[in-house]
Amino acid sequence: MSVSASDRFASNVKRLDELPEPFQSAVLQHLSPQHHIRLMVWGPASKTIRSKSPAAVLTVTNKDWIVVAEAQHENTAVARCDFANTLLIELTSILLYGRLKIDYVNEGRVEFISIDFNTVMERLYQEAIQLLIDEMNGVSLELSVEDKPLNPLFHALPLKFQNAVLEYKPGSRAILSVLHWSAVFRGNSRWIHHELTPEAILLLTERELMLISEDKARSWFGSRQTRKHANTER
Repeated sequence: MSVSASDRFASNVKRLDELPEPFQSAVLQHLSPQHHIRLMVWGPASKTIRSKSPAAVLTVTNKDWIVVAEAQHENTAVARCDFANTLLIELTSILLYGRLKIDYVNEGRVEFISIDFNTVMERLYQEAIQLLIDEMNGVSLELSVEDKPLNPLFHALPLKFQNAVLEYKPGSRAILSVLHWSAVFRGNSRWIHHELTPEAILLLTERELMLISEDKARSWFGSRQTRKHANTER
């Protein structure tokens, strides 16, 4: 099994038979001859001092997406939805750990599924997100990125947000508008204060509304210049 060579980081699985059981059977159960797999991202289980993230595989087809996650007693939990009923895709990155969260409609109820991963291989989940967004919008072909100049407002953003936009923005999407707001603090002291809302930007492209924000500080102590990593929602 080729995925066993990567026991810490996510990997791009080319064939179903490369998936370990019971994930392989669970994905196969939800495929039909009309399904064409466009991308499969396998994420092995990871464990930290505070938590354990179950193994999970995200499969994007021409008709829907399927997430099979490790559950208790060697079972699996399956989330599956077509693109029309997919509501929100959220990608959060903090230091070495990331989370992909998908909100969707299932039998008239709003539900969500999340996948935790090591950000070393975050690009795979970014690729999956781009496929999901394109299918949700009925986009089959990307336009040339050279024909999409950056909005002048982009260059007025703090450098950390410019870097985040370049990393997370769909490659060929033009930026139509950008709104930036600073963090809001409670407390008059430079060193003792509480952050009420983090610094963030709201960015509108041709097909997406993106919110990129810093992670909210929980401590009352520290400089207001402390930099935090960004969360991205689409």
